[in-house]
Amino acid sequence: MKIFEIDYTARPKVGRFKSYASLSIQEKDTTTLNHVGACAPFNGVWNTVQLYIENPASPRPDIFGFPRAFICNERARKLLSEPLEMCAELLPITLEGEVGGFCICNILNCFNAVDKKKSTYRSLAGKKAIPMLITPTFIPERLGEGSLFKIPDDGFTRCYCLERTGDPLDGEFKAIIEKHGLTGLGFDLVWSDE
Repeated sequence: MKIFEIDYTARPKVGRFKSYASLSIQEKDTTTLNHVGACAPFNGVWNTVQLYIENPASPRPDIFGFPRAFICNERARKLLSEPLEMCAELLPITLEGEVGGFCICNILNCFNAVDKKKSTYRSLAGKKAIPMLITPTFIPERLGEGSLFKIPDDGFTRCYCLERTGDPLDGEFKAIIEKHGLTGLGFDLVWSDE
């Protein structure tokens, strides 16, 4: 079993661009999106949010990084439907000037699975030293069935990907991305039980 932290800032493998196109939110939709990514379902009536591309000359990825979440184009959503349906709420969005369906993936799987004694923390300076998780060590039996999850130890800010077999036929998120060459996300190994 391996656990990867999802890197929302993956770079294009070829070409002159150092990054993929990034998204920004219109001021009127800030409050709505503040509730996405906190490991809880969106509470209320979802009105489709419109984002815009900040750097329109940059290449478009299949999966855009966004604070505490990621955004899939229609192709990525279809290919990743099995792992996403197991652990995320898919909320429709539009991208200004872009054709096709997009959704923001709000990860709902949250596990208290960090071994606090074996993990590495750093204290933030200040009157009350707040421990910040640097390198997590996981308790395997506390991990659920889905490929994607978040943890309270980092304030639900990072998204983790669990790999059991590395086989896309098993519905594993990372394996499906690699098999179909989906772009936009990277995977940094943070823990393994091997």
